[in-house]
Amino acid sequence: MNIKIKFCLIDCGLIVNLCDQFILRAQGNVWTESMETTNYVEYMILPRMTALSEVVWSSKEGKNWEDFRQPLNHISKRYDAMKLNYAKHSVNK
Repeated sequence: MNIKIKFCLIDCGLIVNLCDQFILRAQGNVWTESMETTNYVEYMILPRMTALSEVVWSSKEGKNWEDFRQPLNHISKRYDAMKLNYAKHSVNK
């Protein structure tokens, strides 16, 4: 499942009714038992962590994939400056 699909799950109405009733907050887990290096962990969480933050912090009306892409491109420059290993294929530069 790519990052656009994950970003869109709530926004596209697939679980909107359930969200309003039952989901209070979100959590992004990463199980590192099979991730042998820090580089691999970084790759698995970035930019997914950024997308999760956007989905949780934005209002239902404010969620828009196209509007999110611009800041995502900007934050990828920070990832580069910090020499983080992120899923570059998820970011359109």
